[in-house]
Amino acid sequence: MKRFSTLFITLMMVFGMTISAGATLIDLGGGLIYDDDQGITWLQYAGTGPTNWQDAMDWAAGLDYAGVTDWRLPKTFDTAWDCLNSGTCSDEEMAKTSELAHLYYAEKITKDNSGYFIDLQTQEFDYYWSETDYNAAQAWHFSFFNGEQTLCDKTQFETCYAMAVYDGKAAPVPEPSTLLLLGSGLVGVAALRMRRRRATKTNL
Repeated sequence: MKRFSTLFITLMMVFGMTISAGATLIDLGGGLIYDDDQGITWLQYAGTGPTNWQDAMDWAAGLDYAGVTDWRLPKTFDTAWDCLNSGTCSDEEMAKTSELAHLYYAEKITKDNSGYFIDLQTQEFDYYWSETDYNAAQAWHFSFFNGEQTLCDKTQFETCYAMAVYDGKAAPVPEPSTLLLLGSGLVGVAALRMRRRRATKTNL
């Protein structure tokens, strides 16, 4: 997991640094970004991971932040498959295929503009998991490097980053120290799964 500056994050929250992103993104403070267009709240820290799909799902579902416990991974919509097959969707059409795609194509959150988000992963091979799976073996993932949205295996060996989102407008609770602990939660989930696998092998 990449390190990030504690001082930078604290200053961002205390002073509410204004960064130009899309017109519908609102910095609520306390580590929360509200998308007025989608009616959802994003967790500002976007550098959690990388990890496999199930661990990312468990991490989001287990979050308790700003008094909210209904966090989840971003959704991908049915239109994503049509755009993937055709390869001819416009930016406007792509923005409607998923919540992550909306950030990229509508809000212009890209490798050259991380907007309000902290530690957004934007290198060529950095992808973010979607909660939406295509079948038992594959789930959607998205890249802020080039806006690519494709399917990826859900095995323990395929890893991506994770962003948490909440349906509705969360109330900000300025707790910088809490934000610093979010990434460690995912590490804990992965470690627990590893111990369980080892225990199973030992008992065989």
